[in-house]
Amino acid sequence: MKRIFISISSYRDSDLINTIDDALMKAAIPERIGFGVVFQGTRNEFLEFLPKTSNKLVYIKHVEIEDSKGTGWARNLITKTMLDDEDYFLQIDSHTRFKENWDVELISFYESIGEECMVSAYPPHFGRNETYEVYSKRNLNNHAIVVGFTEMYSFKDTKGRIPEEDYEDSITAAGAFQFCSNVVAKSLTFEEYFNPWMDQEISSCLAYMGGYNIYAPKDAFIWHCYADNHIGSDEKWRPLIADDRIISDFDRYPFETIKTWKRNRSFEDWKNRVQEDINLIKDW
Repeated sequence: MKRIFISISSYRDSDLINTIDDALMKAAIPERIGFGVVFQGTRNEFLEFLPKTSNKLVYIKHVEIEDSKGTGWARNLITKTMLDDEDYFLQIDSHTRFKENWDVELISFYESIGEECMVSAYPPHFGRNETYEVYSKRNLNNHAIVVGFTEMYSFKDTKGRIPEEDYEDSITAAGAFQFCSNVVAKSLTFEEYFNPWMDQEISSCLAYMGGYNIYAPKDAFIWHCYADNHIGSDEKWRPLIADDRIISDFDRYPFETIKTWKRNRSFEDWKNRVQEDINLIKDW
C-alpha cells in the first residue's frame, strides 16, 4: 500500500478539521493517509482542536500567533520535520474538499506521467455552504500562465485557463495543490526560510532547478475555498504575519541566494522557462 502524506499550514482556520475529515472520508484507502499540520493559533484554539484529531494519523506543531512567519515558512517546516518515508506528498490549504477516491486516482494519474515531477494547478472553488453534488460539477483546474516578473523575481500576475490536454507543461507551483513523490518534496526544502509571501515561486524555482518538471492536470482532484473562507482564514489577520518586526530576520530577496545553488538546472534556466510563459501571454 502506497502512503500519502498531506501537508497543511493552518492559520486560525475553523475549517481545518473539516478538511482532514473530508480527505479521509473521500479516500478509497483512508488508512494510507497521514497528515502534517502546523497549527498557527492561540493556545485555547489549539487545545479545542486537538481532541478532534483522535484516531487520525495527524502530526501537529502548535505555533502561537505572534510567532507565525507565514504560510511558506510553515510549509517548509512541515516537510523538513514531519515528512518521513511516505511514498507521496500532497500540499493543500486548510480549507479544501476532495474528490471521491481521490487517493487512487491521483496516484494513478501521477504514475501515468512516467517521470519524477510535480503535479500542480489552481483547484476550482467550493463554497462553505455548498454540497458535494454542487461544487463537484466544477471539475476542471485552472492552469496559471505567468504574466510577468517583479524585480524580486516574484510572479507579477498569472492568467488562468483550462488545460486542453489531460495535463500540460507548467511552471506555476500552486500553493493550494502540489502533489509529488517523497523524493521531489524533500528536494524543495531549505535550511532558512527566505520570504513569507513567495513560497509558490520558491517551490517552482527549486523544482525546476532540481530537474523536476511541473504539470497542470485538467481534471480536479480537490476543491479550494477562495472567496468565502472561514473565520480565521480572513485577510484581516495577515498583518500579524507581514509585520516587519516579525520577519526582520528573513531575507526578502530569496533568489539572490537560490541563484548561487548548484542543481541539475540553473537559476537562469528557470528564468528562461518563466519567460516562455510571459511570451505566450504576449502572443495571445
